Amino acid sequence: MEFLDESSIEDFLKNKLSKADRAAFEQEMSRRPELAKEVEQFRKAMDFLDTMGDREMKQKMQHLHRKLALDPPRPKASRRSYFRIGLGVAAAVLLLLFAYWAVPSQQNPRQLYAQYYEFYPLSFSDRDADADIRLSQVDALYGEGQFARLPVLLDTLLAEKEDAKIRLALGISQMELGLFEQALNSLRPLIDQADLLYFDQALWYSALAHLKLEQVAEAEKLLKLQTKDSPFEASTEALLSEMKYFFLFSHYLLPLVWTA
Repeated sequence: MEFLDESSIEDFLKNKLSKADRAAFEQEMSRRPELAKEVEQFRKAMDFLDTMGDREMKQKMQHLHRKLALDPPRPKASRRSYFRIGLGVAAAVLLLLFAYWAVPSQQNPRQLYAQYYEFYPLSFSDRDADADIRLSQVDALYGEGQFARLPVLLDTLLAEKEDAKIRLALGISQMELGLFEQALNSLRPLIDQADLLYFDQALWYSALAHLKLEQVAEAEKLLKLQTKDSPFEASTEALLSEMKYFFLFSHYLLPLVWTA
């Protein structure tokens, strides 16, 4: 039995097929998903037309109903398709205009990083007189901005003994060198352990590193963890205020534009 026209589908839906033909039809539907989909669409159309009682419309539909094929040709775009495309383009333009009007001063994450990043001063000169002489080297290099020599020296000191200030200095030195992924890894223990002295500093600089990497959601999460007594409280509020417009634009407006 061939299942290439609407009459076969209609006979199937109206139980006019013999038992053998019906079994063969069902087997064919299981083998060809496009046939099963066509049957379901035809069933819905028949139910609707039967409800409306419009036999003339039904005849027209049957006349226009294309024959099934294993590899059906791609249908040409109809006027309705072009109309929908036009609506999508118009919607996209309106959304972009709204974004431009609503947030005229919007900056991207890298620009926000450049605006808010400031070098954090640290001093190691208050250490005990008997302290490792390498700390004096750290103090001099860090204070003079010679960051290229610091990571190896700081890593060595941390390998010997964990120290929150040295870890913060390492993270900031890596940021100064443009090593933002490494900086995040260095600062992470201060956040995970909620270090009493440098928790807020680690949060702030980690958030900025995420911004530089254009990881806005991660930056926002860290900024919202800042304590009430944070030295970065005012900066955090201002930065979050600017970020919310970028987050709105990139996570809600742009997806709407692309799906419009």
